[in-house]
Amino acid sequence: ETLKYEITASQQQIGSILKNALSHSDVKLRCAAFLLVCEMVTELDTEIWTPLTATAPVLYQLLQHMAENQLNEELDECLQAFVSVVEAEPDFFKQQLKQTMEPAKLLSKLVKTRKVDNGIRKISLEWLATFADKKPKWLVKNSPEFAPLVIECCIALMVEVDDSESELKVWMERMDDE
Repeated sequence: ETLKYEITASQQQIGSILKNALSHSDVKLRCAAFLLVCEMVTELDTEIWTPLTATAPVLYQLLQHMAENQLNEELDECLQAFVSVVEAEPDFFKQQLKQTMEPAKLLSKLVKTRKVDNGIRKISLEWLATFADKKPKWLVKNSPEFAPLVIECCIALMVEVDDSESELKVWMERMDDE
């Protein structure tokens, strides 16, 4: 409780630090700021983290930058943090989803791009599925394009499944062993 009070009392200073860190040229520092925002959202009360929703567009831009520059380690770490946020506080994403469909558009692009690392694709789909699970009524009312986007992702992944006979035999043998 004391830490929460100190954070609340220092919101302006913390906001300034985050703003500077998120706009810094060093991607590692920007990634650390991204992770701090996510940690604050998952750990603090809603009234304390609500001002952090203003960082959302910058967070999405950073994800985009990491994806474009194939910074997979940082991207994976930030996406893992995003999944933690959507599991704990899906409301963090509602304003941007309603206005721009982000981060759903970016994450669906990552899922559907074959050259993207499979781990990145998986965690991106996990975020989409988790948000759908956490906020189904909100999505129907406020973001009707979300479900088709997720279905496109699933179909894109299904089309990639190797249906060769040798792959099928390997799978069947593995299933027999289990």
